[in-house]
Amino acid sequence: DVLPDMQEEVDTADGKPSAEWILLRAHPNYNCPLEAEPTYWGEKFDPSFDEVKLFRGPIKNAKQLDMETVGIVKCKVKVYQLEDLTEDQISTGLVARYLDMAMLKEGKEVEYDMPDVNESYPAKDIEIRVYLLKAFQITPVESKPVNMHFNTVRMTLGLEEWDWQWEYDPVAALNPQFYRCAKIKAKLPGPSQLHIGLFNIGEPGLIQQIFGGEGMEIGETVVDLEDRWFCAEWAEQTIHKPREIRGLET
Repeated sequence: DVLPDMQEEVDTADGKPSAEWILLRAHPNYNCPLEAEPTYWGEKFDPSFDEVKLFRGPIKNAKQLDMETVGIVKCKVKVYQLEDLTEDQISTGLVARYLDMAMLKEGKEVEYDMPDVNESYPAKDIEIRVYLLKAFQITPVESKPVNMHFNTVRMTLGLEEWDWQWEYDPVAALNPQFYRCAKIKAKLPGPSQLHIGLFNIGEPGLIQQIFGGEGMEIGETVVDLEDRWFCAEWAEQTIHKPREIRGLET
């Protein structure tokens, strides 16, 4: 690659081209998850299915709703309204239709069409590639004069797993840089909630004594792969996939 000319916008913090920027400048950077991006990608990633969370019994703590979730049901929910006909229309033999209420709000009359109950989405074997760049603004998990994490990344997708430590040593830093590609086998449509977790396995000492080899989870983000799978713009037309900054939640 070559250095940019004076006409090219350099979207780094100091406005100067860095090695990372030169390598990845063809991949636009967004400061939020793409599904929440308000100007372009957000509307492209309209959920292909409605996802209804499952709970085992009554919810005990609404503030920790996600912690009580035991599963997700994927479905498609639509609400239809029976149109109002005048007596004259009824007398002519006209039959009232069920109209999609979401489309009615847009001024369109879309009649209910009985779906084929045998319709299915055949699953395809694919490989998910997650390009891990770096983590920053990480809150230390221990109170020490000098904070240092021994970072590793773990991913789960249904029953499939990937662990940084299978291939690489932990990255010793508070704000680690990875620059590696994680690969996971999958079937889509299928389990689509990709959990990406950042862990501190700790140096020999208290964290390892308490948590063992698993370490302490710093936080995770969840990517819904089917939003991308069913988006033609993402799957077929976007060669240089965008970079996205995703927050980590505990």
